Amino acid sequence: MSGLLAERPSLLLLTLLTACAHGRDDFSGADAERTGASVLALDTIADDAIDVDAGDATDWRYVEVEKPGQLGVQLRWDDPQRQLTLALADALGKVVAEGETWDNNGRQIVFNATEPGRYYVRVAGPETADRITYSLKVAYQRVASGRCFDCVVGAQTCVGKDGFAVCETTKEGCNAWVQVQACPATHVCHEGQCREGCQDQCKAEERRCASGTATQVCVRGPAGCLVWNEPILCEGGTVCSPSSFRCKKPEAGSKPIATAKPAAEVLVRGTIVSSFAEGASRMLHIRVGEGHNVTAGTRGSVLEGETDKPLESGEITVVSVAGAFVKAQTTLATVGNNRKVVFRLKP
Repeated sequence: MSGLLAERPSLLLLTLLTACAHGRDDFSGADAERTGASVLALDTIADDAIDVDAGDATDWRYVEVEKPGQLGVQLRWDDPQRQLTLALADALGKVVAEGETWDNNGRQIVFNATEPGRYYVRVAGPETADRITYSLKVAYQRVASGRCFDCVVGAQTCVGKDGFAVCETTKEGCNAWVQVQACPATHVCHEGQCREGCQDQCKAEERRCASGTATQVCVRGPAGCLVWNEPILCEGGTVCSPSSFRCKKPEAGSKPIATAKPAAEVLVRGTIVSSFAEGASRMLHIRVGEGHNVTAGTRGSVLEGETDKPLESGEITVVSVAGAFVKAQTTLATVGNNRKVVFRLKP
């Protein structure tokens, strides 16, 4: 055989090309098929990637729905120049909905699941493409829509924390909440409208000493989340008691409350899970974990690769916070493979 290949170079080249070639999903793993789909928890964000050139072109996941309701499937990826497809299938594998365009680099599905059971989500890549990272979320809300209700046509009402329904006149001739829709990622529904999300900073009515002579109380902020109010100065020679966090007269013989030393700058690290163009800026969806204390207006930097070196012109500013995720703005045209960020929290 070696002599034959030596005499016919073209046969050798064909043999090598055949050995190196692979199908779209030869290296996708079990989730390349619906029967090998992995479970996706409802109302959570899953991060994954498609790499067609490496033989990983398809990902299947499934969710379990216990009662009829509305499913909102949201898919977003980094590069708006490339496209992924999104589909929803029922328990028998029949595709019941295809993803519609959502901004330049996203697709979404809003589907009324009239039957409980298992539903499958398929994410697939184009004909050819290298690694494309994406974020996927399936939200669920049980909805009793279509029932007559004394609502005003065109009005909206919240359905859960991240969906809303619209009031319309039904074919029966009465008004009812119909057309249940999902809010965009990082948004929550408030008074019938989708708004930027926020995060509780404290517990209701919780108190603390802002300083030796000032107190703070946890209140409900204008965005609907619990926040610390502006420090309230103690009057009449009183100080903040470390036991009750209220203004009291200092006890006789007690030592003055020591002034706390300035705290060192706190660094909070995060990972970019998706990015998309918005006007002249680029918005970043960043996972920072729980208990991070990052708030709107916090500044940070995109880091260069896996280093701790700030990327040139990689300054970012947080515009909203939603649980373990934040949305930040940057002037970078693209983030490329620079997925790490750091926020600097002032004491």
